[in-house]
Amino acid sequence: MALAASKLPPCSINDYLRAINAFLRWCNSEEHLPELLKLDSLKEEQKVIQTFSPQQIQTLLGWKPKTFSEHRLAALIALLLDTALGG
Repeated sequence: MALAASKLPPCSINDYLRAINAFLRWCNSEEHLPELLKLDSLKEEQKVIQTFSPQQIQTLLGWKPKTFSEHRLAALIALLLDTALGG
């Protein structure tokens, strides 16, 4: 396959494969293909994002803001840490 030989990363090739598989499903549903064909996705590397250590979290939460914008930033930091929205 030309895509596999290209220098595209596996996640980009898998995007193309999803589009092709959607087209193949449509062809099958419209009876242009007698059976459903499906192309397998490539394996993608799973990246593990480094998290904050307990000491780093304590440092962030222990910070004492002085100005209005620092108070707003402290509230945002607390929100992100409490709800895990940042990760």
